[in-house]
Amino acid sequence: MRSAADNGNPGAQRREPNRRGDGCQTPAGAPARSLDARAPNPLPSKHSERQSVVIAMKLTRETGDGVYRIRSFNPGELTVNETVYHSGVVLSLTQLHHPWSVEDVSTLATSDLQPALDLDPEIILLGTGPTQCFPPREVMRDIVHHQVGLEVMDTASACRTFNVLMAEGRRIVAALVV
Repeated sequence: MRSAADNGNPGAQRREPNRRGDGCQTPAGAPARSLDARAPNPLPSKHSERQSVVIAMKLTRETGDGVYRIRSFNPGELTVNETVYHSGVVLSLTQLHHPWSVEDVSTLATSDLQPALDLDPEIILLGTGPTQCFPPREVMRDIVHHQVGLEVMDTASACRTFNVLMAEGRRIVAALVV
């Protein structure tokens, strides 16, 4: 892809690919900057004593018709809208089932996922806690027989995926081990 500087625009700065992994771009050769207000600006201005700091942030617009949005997750703590939960939940766009008593996915039974199946999802996201671990094979087979997709991932990934699929308007249910 050609930049504006490549197209003969002398005032444009050439941008280098994002190497920080946060979706932001920095001018070529510019050092990474701290967001700490006490950190000095590494680039002094030639034109005045006043120095400016460029701060870049990634913004994400919330969309979708869901009543429930996952705001944050830390091991042992899940925030949905403005409510903090310290145990498992089953969550759809419009309904929340709490508490969900599952703590260990390796002992999960199909009956444990019945609250999720009752919500008629096209996909169930199974958040398995801090690490990904798969439920017993029989459970996965039973969910497929219900003609429902089952995606198994750690809970942090399941939370992010829920919000993305919710924004797309998908019939999604998240069963999350907190």
